[in-house]
Amino acid sequence: MPAKTSRAADRIADELAEAEARTNRLRAKAEAINTAVREERDRAELSYYRIKATKVATEYRNGHNAVASELEALITADPIDASAILAKVIEVRDSAARCGALAAHASRLDYLSPLPPNPNSGAAQARTVPVGGERYKNLTFTQVLDAAINARAERIRRQHLAELQAEAASEISAAVDAARAKAASEISDK
Repeated sequence: MPAKTSRAADRIADELAEAEARTNRLRAKAEAINTAVREERDRAELSYYRIKATKVATEYRNGHNAVASELEALITADPIDASAILAKVIEVRDSAARCGALAAHASRLDYLSPLPPNPNSGAAQARTVPVGGERYKNLTFTQVLDAAINARAERIRRQHLAELQAEAASEISAAVDAARAKAASEISDK
């Protein structure tokens, strides 16, 4: 019987060795797959955030600047259209909020690919995501309407001042011309 037990034990040992070898091969494959997935995830994540922090941030900034320019035009328009200004203020604030969200979102790039420390101080450096919108994030309709009213009043003041200055120049010029003509007639009568 010992020979039979020995063959059974050898067969079990061989099967166990095969199972362990297969397990090791499967572990190696699983590790290779996990490494490839991790590397691709890291590459894709870094690429995604770089695009968001550069190209997409530029698109957001350009879109926001266009909407802000439209608001500036409405502020200086005459007559003042309060409902159009309100609609544009809401659009500008919405745009500023999206810009702020993108800046916060894209700031993950600092974690994924940190900048080197500041060479002078050794302090950690962070990227600025240039999306704009900060100027308008706390803007209120009443501030904009006040600005529109003030801009209109200033425009009227400048325009009226120019009219008054032109009127003064005209009257002074007419008085000078009249004095010249009178003086010329008195001199020629002598």
